[in-house]
Amino acid sequence: IKLKSITTSKQKDFLNFLQSQKEVWWVVLVENICDIAYAVFVRNNYDFYTHLEKLSKYNKVIKSKQIVFYSHINHFPRSYILKENKFRDGILVGASFKEEVDNLDISIMKILSANARTPIIVISSKVGIKPQSVMYRLKKLEKKGIIKGYRTNINIDILGFKNYKIYLQLKNYSKNDEIALFCKENPFVVTTNRTIGGADFEIELQLENLDFMYKILDEIRDKFSEIIESCEYGIARKELKFVYFPW
Repeated sequence: IKLKSITTSKQKDFLNFLQSQKEVWWVVLVENICDIAYAVFVRNNYDFYTHLEKLSKYNKVIKSKQIVFYSHINHFPRSYILKENKFRDGILVGASFKEEVDNLDISIMKILSANARTPIIVISSKVGIKPQSVMYRLKKLEKKGIIKGYRTNINIDILGFKNYKIYLQLKNYSKNDEIALFCKENPFVVTTNRTIGGADFEIELQLENLDFMYKILDEIRDKFSEIIESCEYGIARKELKFVYFPW
């Protein structure tokens, strides 16, 4: 979202609105490519349209918006912290099928999304079933691919790093696997995305400064010059909301 020239109080009101919406799981202030980026979880097009109806109340402050569907989200270990090469392809989020879960499964996932290190015995007492039953359900959720992994939310600002994102528009998808391999081998790449309606390939990095980002961007341009149509970048100024399970 790009905002019109508005007062800080109006911007704050709009940000409070976004953070208060149950379906919104991520809100971040951005530099360069836009002013605000946020993500929603919805079950169908109707639910998304309902969200847009609520958003339309703030059209007077919105200059422009771009709607993007994320088909592939690939999370990688933070190799720059681990000081080792990425040992797997990453955790791929995105599915073309639906798995049934019950209210107990949802309650367990909600607890873990807030704190993935919550002990089984604590989860057991909160949801009212035996620890063995919690473990059985977790293994079942993992086997079905509903729980894809467990991640630590690190405050990278304290480490002197910031989140950068590179947006690639491609002439074709013939080099997608090679771009993905480049990202896997780069220790500073933490997420890659493929989208419908947005950039063809997004690369999220955690870096110490903008110069380092330009260095990697130049490397990508040189390596994949024959298929890159254009590229842009954004800088995450401040993350305001991050909830894996917002419902």
